[in-house]
Amino acid sequence: MRGKPTEAIQQNTQAALDAQQDAFITGNATAQAEQIAIPSVVAVPNFVPANDRVNKTIRISRALETKLKREALRRSEKTGARVTESDLIEIALKALLSK
Repeated sequence: MRGKPTEAIQQNTQAALDAQQDAFITGNATAQAEQIAIPSVVAVPNFVPANDRVNKTIRISRALETKLKREALRRSEKTGARVTESDLIEIALKALLSK
């Protein structure tokens, strides 16, 4: 049941795209484009574009992994915004490497 909302969104989006394509082909693109609802973009705090990040695989102890998960959860609950383990690693590395 988890995938159903996403499937519905994809189906609605695909239907809208199909209608837009048909309107373009028939020459009625302007009128059709006004009827298509485009979802609004949600701002993500501290968003870093994907092209500014690279994947880096590291191995850490289980104890450190557990502490990292708990700290990410604690900060997420405290701020009300999602704080990931990657965010915490980046913060720690910046502090370490800026010395």
